[in-house]
Amino acid sequence: MGLLRRKLQIFILVVVSVLAMLTVFCDQYFFNVEHAPVRLIMIEKTSIPQFTVTISSIPLALAALYKYGERSFAIVPANSQTMRLAFKDAEFIVVGAHGSGG
Repeated sequence: MGLLRRKLQIFILVVVSVLAMLTVFCDQYFFNVEHAPVRLIMIEKTSIPQFTVTISSIPLALAALYKYGERSFAIVPANSQTMRLAFKDAEFIVVGAHGSGG
């Protein structure tokens, strides 16, 4: 029983570490890219944690990286300026929101 518990603790530690590293990586490369051709516009008042949005957007970010190169994907907050810039400059726009009921 003790060995199984120790293995489970190590597994949880590894998973949490990987998620933390992915979040730091994603935050560094995906946010505040002013003229990215691919943009995920997020409504900030949602019940979805930011790290979940960041990690779930990795496939879209990798596709943007493959097609357009470095600094081609951005996660930006939804406001009139980011919407205007996205519709003016971006080639692919995703607007993410979640209902108020959770």
